[in-house]
Amino acid sequence: WMSPHATDFMEILLDLFAVYRAVDLEVYFGFRPQVIEIEFSTSMAGPWSTTSVTSRDLAGLVGLKDVGVSFAIRFLRIRITKGFRDDEKLLGASIRDVAVYLFRNWARDVNATSDSTWDYKSAWVVDSSNETKWVSRYDTTVAELTVDLERAVNVAGMNIGFLWGCGFY
Repeated sequence: WMSPHATDFMEILLDLFAVYRAVDLEVYFGFRPQVIEIEFSTSMAGPWSTTSVTSRDLAGLVGLKDVGVSFAIRFLRIRITKGFRDDEKLLGASIRDVAVYLFRNWARDVNATSDSTWDYKSAWVVDSSNETKWVSRYDTTVAELTVDLERAVNVAGMNIGFLWGCGFY
């Protein structure tokens, strides 16, 4: 979706057709507007809750500041108060993707420890950044990394990314 150049005071309304318990919202802008507001509700008549959003690691991606606290949502409203402006006056604000997350990364910002550390802190594995990582000591044949979720959690799936190959995990 793309608006005309320098268009202000627009609303995009999404109906999810059912009420869900969500834990995060993300909007991925191609050309990010200068001023936005994101609201959600379980009814068109309201009440509408305004969320605080922040930029994420990827350029154009914004999401909730407080992730993980579940909330009820059926309608999502994106208000663009001041649209995108380019010097050529050709492009407008654009949205590439909208995500409503029903699950949470339970390992984000919890305690992580390791028996093998080499200039890369264990806490970096759970710090929500794609720029940091944990690396075991050089020439170590066995290294253990422990992530403490701080409570019993029913885990339906896991995604673990390895930058370099490892023997087994």
